[in-house]
Amino acid sequence: MTRDSNLEELRKMSARFAPVDLIEVTRALSPGNRAALPKLIHAARIVDRIFLGQLWSGNAELQENLRQDTTPLGLARFDYFRLNKGPWSDLDEHQAFLPDVPERKPLGAAFYPGDMTREEFDAWATPEARGFFSVIRRNAEGALQNIPYSEAYAHDLRECAELLLEAARLTDNSTLRRFLETRAAAFLSNDYYESDVAWMDLDAPLDITIGPYETYNDELFGYKAGFEAYVSLRDEEETAKVTFFCNHMQEVEDNLPIDPQYRNPQLGGTYEVIHHSQLLAQLVADGTLSLTGASLDEKVTYHDSCYLGRHNDIYLAPRNVIGQLGGIDIVEMPRNGTKGMCCGAGGARMWMEENTGKKVNIERSEEAVATGADRIAVACPFCYVMMDDGVKAQGKEETVKVQDIAEILIEAIEQGERAPVPAQDFTPGL
Repeated sequence: MTRDSNLEELRKMSARFAPVDLIEVTRALSPGNRAALPKLIHAARIVDRIFLGQLWSGNAELQENLRQDTTPLGLARFDYFRLNKGPWSDLDEHQAFLPDVPERKPLGAAFYPGDMTREEFDAWATPEARGFFSVIRRNAEGALQNIPYSEAYAHDLRECAELLLEAARLTDNSTLRRFLETRAAAFLSNDYYESDVAWMDLDAPLDITIGPYETYNDELFGYKAGFEAYVSLRDEEETAKVTFFCNHMQEVEDNLPIDPQYRNPQLGGTYEVIHHSQLLAQLVADGTLSLTGASLDEKVTYHDSCYLGRHNDIYLAPRNVIGQLGGIDIVEMPRNGTKGMCCGAGGARMWMEENTGKKVNIERSEEAVATGADRIAVACPFCYVMMDDGVKAQGKEETVKVQDIAEILIEAIEQGERAPVPAQDFTPGL
């Protein structure tokens, strides 16, 4: 691949993507949902426009220039641009395939000023500036300033919000209506919590994911969430086939050609799923698990898992488990709780080899080590791997131990020879 890829190269690169024909299933939608669908597709296209601007400030002009070139080469360029939402090939380490653009996608995308350095940001940044839903710009004096998405993309988000509210009035599904109404409000307020909860409760034949979610395009810090949109239709006929199979799983199990002792006589069940940190906190709270005498005379910092914290709002349970051990000194990293930083494993990046910029897990583990902690507590196996690798990369594995909270707990219990120490009143700065 070259920075000015020719027609043959572009066709080969595009051929790596497999076209898929979507089966039209709108006939199964209710009249209200069918009327809401065009509104949601319109809103999704506006989100595409926002994303283009988030990826690179020159995308809008470049896209329009490419659109006007109807030569075979121009059409191939435009096609590959649309696949990548920019002039850099995602399958080729974000290298440019068009001339007259940066050789590689900027590490900070368009979330930060192009001339900003890490050091300048770290010396200036407020907690809000490290948040997911804002961009960093320079004011008239050249100083950095934090601008919420609701202001930075005000025109597009107002239009999106109006479309979502129109769709909410048309749909006859209460969970979809609630999500659309709360997400429309979030676009204007920049507070996404309520609409994220509504999104998790969404159960409708017409489904939509729309808003700022993943942070992988912010390769500089991993803070800023990119806008994205997916409009999905549930295929009721195919869903019924899967449901039919699920309803006969016990019958299949009972007739497996294996010794009966290996068959499960009762598949399925209704279970409450809780995280192990919640279970441990419950066991300690009701006295089932006694921490009398359990102590750990060390300094410990806790890393918040994105999916445990940000997506499930569980911040206190892990801290309460280790915070009740005698002798322990809990120290928080600057980015903790609701303002915590990803370990770098999200979006399957745990298996991705990063070849440019500082790795996210290195950034996060350096922050943990800088607290002076003897141990880094985690509550997620992915976080454990990323933080442990980060500590080893710094050569600190002999002095800083990465452990799951359950490991820390059992170690403190087993070495509890000292007299009981009163539990600390610990309230994290969330």
